[in-house]
Amino acid sequence: IVVIGDGIAAGFGDWITTGQNAGLTRRLKDKLAADESLLLRWKVFNCGHFASISDEWLPNYLLAPMYMPLINGFYPLFNNVFNQGRVGYDAKIVIIVLGSFDCRRSEAGAEVDYTLDRLRRIVDELLKMKKYIIISSLLDVRYEHETKAEKTFMGKLNYKNSGIYKLCKEYPGRVFEGANMTHVKYKVPRCVDNVHLNTEGYDMLAEETWQVLKNVFAKYKLELA
Repeated sequence: IVVIGDGIAAGFGDWITTGQNAGLTRRLKDKLAADESLLLRWKVFNCGHFASISDEWLPNYLLAPMYMPLINGFYPLFNNVFNQGRVGYDAKIVIIVLGSFDCRRSEAGAEVDYTLDRLRRIVDELLKMKKYIIISSLLDVRYEHETKAEKTFMGKLNYKNSGIYKLCKEYPGRVFEGANMTHVKYKVPRCVDNVHLNTEGYDMLAEETWQVLKNVFAKYKLELA
């Protein structure tokens, strides 16, 4: 299992475990170790990258990410994870936590089609690689002026999340809707930057993701049979 995406995927803000494998990945490792019903020995890898946007995860994106490129050796993000010999090449399941920060990087990134188009292209490539995919909805990290400008409930963010839901429904049994981070319960448990989740927030994210992940395990078991 690989977790890809932005700083939320990477676990930024989970201060208690800073310097260790934090956030969603650490919690999923704990849940995997504790579940005696699993017949297969699953491993989970944290491939999230701080402040990355959906554009930087495109399969044909040839540049290093804008922020902290040294972390992954100045390689393009998708290739660094999924090229042959990389940790994601043989991964069976990909958890995507990506797109929340598109709106903070550029005006174009705030548009609904910007994020949905890029997520679809990432999903299409992963499906070609025979991966099972879990996509989390977007966390509300909009700037204050954006929030005030929206005329409908959550505005463009809500339309993006509706699009993610529809994308998952296009590939039943292969693409799954992950944690519902658009829920109001995710508004409070934020770290000091008031953007990323804190320890409590990552606990919620992991619990929601784990319930979906167990369904994916069942689908994969049937495929092996």
